[in-house]
Amino acid sequence: MALDKPEEIIRVWDSYADAEFRYASSDGTVHDHGEQNSKRREQLPTRIDILNRFLDREIDLKTFRSEMVSAEASNRLWGFSGTSGGMFLNMLISTAEPDHEPELPALLRELLIAPENKDAAGEKIRRLERRVEDIRSRIDNVQKAPHAGSIPYFLSYFWQLQEPDTYPIYYKSIRDALSNLDIWEPGGDYAEDYIEFWKLNEEIRDAIETHTGDEIHLWDIERLCLYWLNKEMIDEPETAQYFWINSASTGWYQEGGEAFYKTTQADGTERRNIEAYEQARPGDQVLVYRNAPRQAIVGKARVTEGLHEEYVESYDGPAEGITITWDRSLEGVEWDDITRLPQLEGNPVVESNNPYVVTELSEDAYTTLLRLAEAGGPNHYWVTSNHRQWDVQSMTEGEEIFYTAFSEAGAPRNQQEAFEAAGAGDPVLFYASAPTSAIVGEGTVVEGLHTEQTESHEEPVEGVTIRYDGSIEPLDWSTVESMPELADTTVVRTNGRGAIFSLSEEAFKALRHENPLEDRIESLRERLARLSVSVDLPDELYYESEDELQRQIQASLNSGKHIIFTGPPGTGKTKLAKHVCERVVATQGELVDDYRFTTATAEWTTFDTIGGYVPNRTAEGDELVFQPRIFLDCFRRDGEIRNEWLVIDEINRSDIDKAFGQLFSVLSGDTVQLPYERDKPVEIASLDESTSEERLESIVTTPDIFPVTPSWRLLATMNTYDKTSLYELSYAFMRRFNFVHVGVPPLEKDGQVRTSLLDPNEDENYATAWIEADESLRDVLETAHKQTAVVWHKVNQHQTIGPSIVRDILGYLTAAGPDVPTDPGPALTDAVVALVFPQLEGMAPQAQRSLVDSLTATGVQTESGPIDLTLDGDRLERKAEDFFDLPPRTDE
Repeated sequence: MALDKPEEIIRVWDSYADAEFRYASSDGTVHDHGEQNSKRREQLPTRIDILNRFLDREIDLKTFRSEMVSAEASNRLWGFSGTSGGMFLNMLISTAEPDHEPELPALLRELLIAPENKDAAGEKIRRLERRVEDIRSRIDNVQKAPHAGSIPYFLSYFWQLQEPDTYPIYYKSIRDALSNLDIWEPGGDYAEDYIEFWKLNEEIRDAIETHTGDEIHLWDIERLCLYWLNKEMIDEPETAQYFWINSASTGWYQEGGEAFYKTTQADGTERRNIEAYEQARPGDQVLVYRNAPRQAIVGKARVTEGLHEEYVESYDGPAEGITITWDRSLEGVEWDDITRLPQLEGNPVVESNNPYVVTELSEDAYTTLLRLAEAGGPNHYWVTSNHRQWDVQSMTEGEEIFYTAFSEAGAPRNQQEAFEAAGAGDPVLFYASAPTSAIVGEGTVVEGLHTEQTESHEEPVEGVTIRYDGSIEPLDWSTVESMPELADTTVVRTNGRGAIFSLSEEAFKALRHENPLEDRIESLRERLARLSVSVDLPDELYYESEDELQRQIQASLNSGKHIIFTGPPGTGKTKLAKHVCERVVATQGELVDDYRFTTATAEWTTFDTIGGYVPNRTAEGDELVFQPRIFLDCFRRDGEIRNEWLVIDEINRSDIDKAFGQLFSVLSGDTVQLPYERDKPVEIASLDESTSEERLESIVTTPDIFPVTPSWRLLATMNTYDKTSLYELSYAFMRRFNFVHVGVPPLEKDGQVRTSLLDPNEDENYATAWIEADESLRDVLETAHKQTAVVWHKVNQHQTIGPSIVRDILGYLTAAGPDVPTDPGPALTDAVVALVFPQLEGMAPQAQRSLVDSLTATGVQTESGPIDLTLDGDRLERKAEDFFDLPPRTDE
């Protein structure tokens, strides 16, 4: 078949050049000629590698099929995934007889090698045609059998991979375009038709090269034919459409990832809303919605191939559908925010609870959803309604108002940034400033800042359009300003005077769902119950008189008293205080929210404990505002009523009178008005079960009242040695606490050191508690517990230290290295210097010298028999002289 109309080809080529070598594929996607050829060149090595590994028997036929189809799915540059490519190969494999299955790979390895000439190409096509005819003659369902008409495309695809500018691929699009130009007509013999097709491509190339003087690639002819077939798509490109897709799989959620959305289910049932699939065209924009684990729009995608047929492995056959390509992930917009959008009114997504896999969207709905999803959700606003301008309480559901950003006099309204930021889909709450002074309704921004002509302005003016969605239960101003979520917001600082205020999502939700005042009062009333707790002791600590200690703690707390834990250093007072708080929070969560921990200092004043005036960072000039500190934060923080217990470590390091001031009265259950003001005087109010409803109402609506409920407690610790060296506690202060002594058990019994306290083989003692928390201590306790027990006893004969310091000594020995089990003496010497010597400050020099001498005693009587201490006496003496500035023994 000779090219008898070369002028037609030249005419089409010139038209193609006028279109700047842009063409549209069958799905409507517009491509750039050079860009697509470049992409093919980039991908060609990958496909050649797959083919060569199959031809060289490095991979089997099924792996070859899988990798080749996967490569095409990732980059649809040759169309191999269609019926004549991947589907044809699938059918060849699935219909192979088990007895002859090995013959198919061998046959394909011969046929897929590029032929030497046109006659050889024809022979290869005929050989595969005979194979296909054999399959179709013996198979029951010929619908599942390959079709001989696919053979020229199938083979020529692999031939072109090997020599891209020699073998034209037998594309239907090329044949259709040439038929349209009346220069191609198939004869019915597949082999002969391909040979003629090959010749015709060469003649077309010669004609264009003669006309242009440029080298023409076979790929250029492909693009030329696509251009001619879909010329109207270039001349009059279609307007993009918009879709919502429900995604069940996340495997394609990466740039360039693809998903094939089928029009049928696996059982052949047609999906609903089939019209959406039929309307979809390449370039159409898609929003991807994920129902789980979060109900939100999670991505932006696009249609890259309209309705077409692909082989679906799970269906074991072809299926129709559309191909969607992922563009990018989005922050997301939640389902609750989606359902309230005016732009989705009447759309099945919200009207029928999102029933379809693919749903059409209007451009307005798509644009609004995309904006919200890119931002991670909507912004939230407070809109103040002045009844002299428009009365929100007289509006009907669905009514819209245009809220101007400028007054009638032309002055910009306050919070201009809120006008500029508001966009379609953002929810608002309407506040009626008069006569009710309450939030009374909710709505949605329909259109962000834009210009309209209004009756009240001579010239067009900027503003936002807001739809009234309906009324809500009124929320009065006194409740609003008392809410912790609104604390320090512009709305509260300006008493709601303004136009539009931006709100945090937390503040908006709190306003929208705030409990009525009666519920808040009742919630506080429930917190007035007396405390009744049962407290266990920490598992990692051991107390020989555990029952007695536990009884003292519970009795003190349940009788309404605060506690000061006293005792020597290292008895676990601080850990015990924290543990008690943690247990109370865990078991009495309806009364106690949490606890706070702090350490007292000598510099403490009431400014540190109660609070005081500080510069207002949000205001200009020298304005001062009251700032609560740690004590008041236990009762109210950011406006929210709290009950957080307070733990003060080493309380007598502070000057109590200077640090506590008015808190003395609060600890006795009295109410105190402080010498500070915010909007109202600052007050610490002690409550009990007899507190009146009126008083509770004033507390929940007044952020400047800090309520102390009956279950609040202050726990403190104090080392007994510090009573002489630090501030003394006044009797007035001590009267407000119960003192619980946490001591050290007797370390000697009947004249023998109690080594059993540290023996890891006893049933219950310090050693077993420590090993349960840290198994690594076992070995060192096995070898060194006797000497350690003697050292503890010798030290406590001069200065009492608690078991926590002994536990630290054992930790030091464990970390000291492998020599400790053989002789713990050297490491024990270092541990005493590092951990015990600091506890001996303030002792008389003679006592210090005596203690050091005792640490090298021999023949010490213990429960385990006589023990010799192996500490290094000379080093202990030298370190003691340096540490305590002792005179040399010769000078004494």
